[in-house]
Amino acid sequence: FKSVILGGLVAVFTLGILAPLASRWSSRYIFNNLQYGDRRFSTDPKLSAFYKALIPPAAVFVIGLAIMGMVAFLVAVPMFEDYTHRSYSSSEQEIAIAILALVYAVVIPLLIIYFIAAIIYRVAVRNVVLNAMLLDNRHPLYSDLSRLAYFWIMISNIVVTLLTFGLMRAWAAVRESRYMITHTGIMPQGDGDKGDGDIGEVVASIQASGSAFSSEYMDLEGFDFGF
Repeated sequence: FKSVILGGLVAVFTLGILAPLASRWSSRYIFNNLQYGDRRFSTDPKLSAFYKALIPPAAVFVIGLAIMGMVAFLVAVPMFEDYTHRSYSSSEQEIAIAILALVYAVVIPLLIIYFIAAIIYRVAVRNVVLNAMLLDNRHPLYSDLSRLAYFWIMISNIVVTLLTFGLMRAWAAVRESRYMITHTGIMPQGDGDKGDGDIGEVVASIQASGSAFSSEYMDLEGFDFGF
């Protein structure tokens, strides 16, 4: 609760300034409490890496807000100048409608901008966390998701799902999962720790130590943690 919910609130109420701190907090708690068989995962990503990951989505958000503000200003000024030349009784209802239209013109674009920035940040965070992760304190993992490719997959999945009234949701989920899995890996370390290990030896060692259990996907009240 503290790492996910409170961490998220910290990110929101600081306008994203402490989002990297919240991301590091939650990712360390989640992934440091996972294991495959009796071999634990561990990750300790640097805070600086999260702040570096925050730069592109922050730039997208700021630029989007600037464009949205200019558009709203260009629409609002002529509208209210036109209303000032009308009688109060005849324009009162129109002003209310105009204000409502401006609310929709601001809220919807703001959500779209936030959605785009969130996707970009999510991809970067996943790469940072997995590239700092070890299995059994020895075998490093890696992730090389592309922000642009993942963004295209997410947007096209949403469009296809909406156009098919949800019938293609399963296809979209498989498409996203396939991309994430094919860009995730492990580099088994041999005796020399030069990345020349055999994955078969790693699996055999784990199987010999007891039954193995892995969770490919965790879902906590709507908070999804893909692993």
